[in-house]
Amino acid sequence: MPMKTYFSAGVLLETPIECPSLTLVRGHAGLPTLKVELQDTPAPKIERIPGQPPNWRITHATCELDVPGVAFFRIHKSGLIQTWPRSADTDEIAIFLVGTVLGIALHLRGTIALHASAVQVGDGAVLFCGVSGAGKSTLAAMLHQRGYPVLSDDVSALDLTDGNVVLHSDGRKLKLWKESIKALDLGDARTRKVRKGFNKFYVPMEPPPATPTPVRALYALHRQTETGQPEIASLSAPDAAQIIRLNAYRPRLVTDLGAAPLYFKTAAALLRRASVCRLGREHDFEQQPAVVDLLETHWHDINLLA
Repeated sequence: MPMKTYFSAGVLLETPIECPSLTLVRGHAGLPTLKVELQDTPAPKIERIPGQPPNWRITHATCELDVPGVAFFRIHKSGLIQTWPRSADTDEIAIFLVGTVLGIALHLRGTIALHASAVQVGDGAVLFCGVSGAGKSTLAAMLHQRGYPVLSDDVSALDLTDGNVVLHSDGRKLKLWKESIKALDLGDARTRKVRKGFNKFYVPMEPPPATPTPVRALYALHRQTETGQPEIASLSAPDAAQIIRLNAYRPRLVTDLGAAPLYFKTAAALLRRASVCRLGREHDFEQQPAVVDLLETHWHDINLLA
């Protein structure tokens, strides 16, 4: 199978498996590379380590992940991703490859991986983190319609550089539910379904810059139930550290790889250089323009917008 090259989370992904959520690229020389190799031998069996989940095994240099009915992955710190397919459905394999497997590869490289979307505001990146279904992608799409370029979706890769936290932009498409696409009038932009049986579709965005962007703000999304109105509240240092830790992409990896100190250090750096807040709002499309208005007001207040 011919190799394809994608740009994602600040790295190049070379793979014979088509990844519908990513955009094919040429160039970007000098970036770290992850390389997928398909194996045609029987898949290995995981030798369990006490205290670790039964379907993965983590050491300082590798992580093995067994996804029943999909594939067995062995991810190396060097960037090699050995893959033993268990399914002929390559779309299903690709979902795990650009999600959990990419997150593991980033963790092994010492890169912070957050479950977050991000947009560019001025010369900085603004992140929105939260659990699946919190509305990260929908909010990013709404902000894109207001003129803010989308930098990442689902996986946001961060690094510490000279005391600054920078975001590595991502070349993936937004994943939006049918209801969100209809509410945002994006029907003409949607492409194929994300997964069989789900009314969720890929919506491509403009390619983001390959250069890292300093993080200027991070918002933890939660549902507002008290006043019913969107609200922004600054977080204390302990709360900010907890938000960063809880929104790690696959939080268990942070513990198993001994990366908790790095996440704490990142939270401390964010508090020094960025605004870390909680954003409360209803899951109501009619309220979303008011949410974006509130965000823009806050960005003026913290000098992100002139």
